[in-house]
Amino acid sequence: LAAQRTGQPHADRTQQFVAGAVAERVVDALEVVEVDYEQGEAFAARFPAPLNTVRVADMEEWLRALPVGLRRRRNLRDKLVALFNFARVHEYLPATQLTEAEKIKRPKVERKAPSIFTPAELSRLIAATQDHRPDFLPYLVIGAFAGLRSSEARALQWRHVHWSDRVIEVGEEHKTGFRLVTMRDNLLAWLAPWRESSGPVCTATKPDRIMRALCERADLAAGSRQYAN
Repeated sequence: LAAQRTGQPHADRTQQFVAGAVAERVVDALEVVEVDYEQGEAFAARFPAPLNTVRVADMEEWLRALPVGLRRRRNLRDKLVALFNFARVHEYLPATQLTEAEKIKRPKVERKAPSIFTPAELSRLIAATQDHRPDFLPYLVIGAFAGLRSSEARALQWRHVHWSDRVIEVGEEHKTGFRLVTMRDNLLAWLAPWRESSGPVCTATKPDRIMRALCERADLAAGSRQYAN
């Protein structure tokens, strides 16, 4: 998709730019890395030409044809904007012009109040985790009984868990800000067998995918529920 700074297309540079900028540099949300990597490759295959020849109408048509929902389509649109901005900063595109990606209308996504696992549903989910992915249990119960966001639970290290003080330190180097979360007796009991002094609490590389699979095994609506608190 890239042209050299002289304006001439170059096949090797195209491949390098797409692989680096789309699949790695633009992607910032760990829970969707594998999805965006695939879409980045699909975008490169759909538009095998210098980036300055790709037009807004063609990108809108490509986005509408993807088998994804409005929220995913909006996120992909935003990542295209980031890609084009990256190209503009590095002089692949004119510095003073609006990029074609910025002209793509941003889909409006209706915000809905999250639903909550009932105690019975959470029990089924914990049972499925114990049976099929017991190593995933610390991540699950911290989300369920401490109320951490999924992004916070993914970033959590065992050194952030202060057992004697019964608190979890949340927000170090995280945009949600620093806070201390109290650990109740039930959470302490679930975590105790997995206690470590260092390292990540969640060792899974793709926890959202694992969560969806466990929800399916527990006969729950994956993706439509939030952790019980």
